[in-house]
Order: sequence, then structure tokens, then C-alpha cells
Amino acid sequence: MRGRSVHCVCKVANCRPATPWHSVKDGDLPRGAKDDVIDPPFLVKTAGGDIYTAYYGLREEDKEMCFFDDCGLAIDVDYWMGIPDLPTE
Repeated sequence: MRGRSVHCVCKVANCRPATPWHSVKDGDLPRGAKDDVIDPPFLVKTAGGDIYTAYYGLREEDKEMCFFDDCGLAIDVDYWMGIPDLPTE
């Protein structure tokens, strides 16, 4: 019985992606706007290695979708990941 438990756990673990980070360079972007300035839903990493909380929305100047920091400034992002919800219990 114990061997089965371990086998199932390993099987589930193998289904998970190697990293939660998505590459902007590969065109892997959020689907649609997620623009919550108060509670940004993403962590983003810049080319310089800085990590910020951010939201994703429409930039008014050129009508392009991009990531913004909590002050509404566009951020040049290399990688992003969604911030998971914490357990409620």
C-alpha cells in the first residue's frame, strides 16, 4: 500500500511544469487584461533581474497590452507568473 501512495505522488509531481515563470520572449502572455492596481495578480522579472508585483492591461498611448507596476508605470518584462491564492483555512 505504501508503494502505491509514493507512486501516485510522484506521478502527480511529474505533471507539473518545471517552472511557474512564463517567457514574454516566447509570446507566452496573459489572456486578456488583469488590471487590479490595488491587488496586482502577477510577479514579473525584468532583464536586470528585478522582481515586481504587476498587473496586465492596455497602455493608452499606443493601445498595446503590457505589464504595469502599482504606480501605473509600464514595465519591460522578460518573465511573469501568476500569484497563487493562499489557502483560506
